[in-house]
Amino acid sequence: MSPPYLSEPRPSTRFLRTDAALQAVLPGLLASEKLYLDTEFHTERSYHPKLMLVQLRGDEGEIFLIDPFGVDLGLLRPLIEQVPVVLHGGQMDVQILRRVVGIAPQRIFDTQVAAACVGMSWPCRLQELVTRLLAVPMDKAETLSDWSRRPLSEEQMRYAADDVWVLPPLERLLRRQLQERSIEDVASFLTDEVLSGADDPGELWRTVLGSANLDDAGRRALQALARWRESTAQLRDLPRSGVLSDALMLDLARRSPRTIEGMQANRRMPSQVWKRDGAAILELLHLPGSAPPPVISRPRAWVDMVRAAGRIVELKTGISVDLLLPERVVGRLSRNEALQDWRIRLLGPDFFRFLSGESEIQMPAEWASVKN
Repeated sequence: MSPPYLSEPRPSTRFLRTDAALQAVLPGLLASEKLYLDTEFHTERSYHPKLMLVQLRGDEGEIFLIDPFGVDLGLLRPLIEQVPVVLHGGQMDVQILRRVVGIAPQRIFDTQVAAACVGMSWPCRLQELVTRLLAVPMDKAETLSDWSRRPLSEEQMRYAADDVWVLPPLERLLRRQLQERSIEDVASFLTDEVLSGADDPGELWRTVLGSANLDDAGRRALQALARWRESTAQLRDLPRSGVLSDALMLDLARRSPRTIEGMQANRRMPSQVWKRDGAAILELLHLPGSAPPPVISRPRAWVDMVRAAGRIVELKTGISVDLLLPERVVGRLSRNEALQDWRIRLLGPDFFRFLSGESEIQMPAEWASVKN
């Protein structure tokens, strides 16, 4: 099958900067069968991403760039409620829509998830996906440009429009491949999981490098610090690192100082941390009676072998093991916790026989190449 080249003419692009301008095009968008969507945002200085631009296209027609600085995005609510949405890597987009529009899309096709189900890596960048599947280059030079400035440059507007221009042919190709493999339902399950998955505040400590090496008291303290940092970052609208870095949290949990002077023993401890939050941190470090959170009770070699078994599933199904067996799922396996039925079905009986020690991993014959 030849690649589906992006052969359609580049559609016209319109910049909508007022409520009236958006209201004028909403009827046409509401009549669309699909809505192709993307956003531009900044994350460097806040907990919540700061929305800078919304890109919309309905049924492969004109592209609309919507300025959130001048438009009431609540006007998009009927559109988001009623029309199925296609996007790429949409976890952040969905969070932004839920916050600024008041609702998240209910019917979503994510090209990043779909690509990971048909043999691509996870997570695959849009530029790579377009190059490999559509055989056309994408200019991503504006990725880190300042999207808050007005007026937007011609280069920025072209970049923003391209992100939705390429979605229709990508969607058509990926839907066809999912249908050929009879895994549309798997892609749907994984999309729901990826896009609706919120971080559990009680589990955030596990993302801190070195956390698994702490003793019981250290894990208890790190979990408490991670929960506090999350709520504080949300309250102050700061990045997590703007409240307390991972390295400082780990150091505090490991040393468990009892005084401000003890906190200051780390020469990298910013004065603003102990001046503003020192008392609260010291209290968290010495909470009485709480049980330490469990660690993955298996050696690292066990985790590596589980992922190796997952790679065999990937070779057979084409579904990326990084999407199918993320760290939190491996953690649940290590604690003998139940998985969803669809994930059990997808991993297959051979995978679980291997986990129970009843079988061995074998290289599939079609990939075996080294002989003694």
